[in-house]
Amino acid sequence: MSLNIIRRIMDNPPECLDNSEWSLLLVMANRAHDDGTGVWESIPNLAKRCRMSRATARRDLPGLLKSGIVVDTGEKHQGKHGGIATVVYRIDLSRFPKAQNEPQTS
Repeated sequence: MSLNIIRRIMDNPPECLDNSEWSLLLVMANRAHDDGTGVWESIPNLAKRCRMSRATARRDLPGLLKSGIVVDTGEKHQGKHGGIATVVYRIDLSRFPKAQNEPQTS
């Protein structure tokens, strides 16, 4: 979980997103590493955490990708028990200025 990313998004909300895309972005930020990488959450889990239908999550995820805020890395994450692999995403942090009190990374 990255509270720094969530803070950056909250301080600089993208005007191009509607409410459900915003919810998806925040849930994805909650799953990201501090550098914005490592977001691999299934559509059903994203929908559940956002309290929206799977259909809404499927409809709105492409908007995040089209905006460039969320990037499909081309990688897949395979769960412990097999099943369907989940797409790995990255949040483009260059779209969000650092918060004033955010620690510096080396």
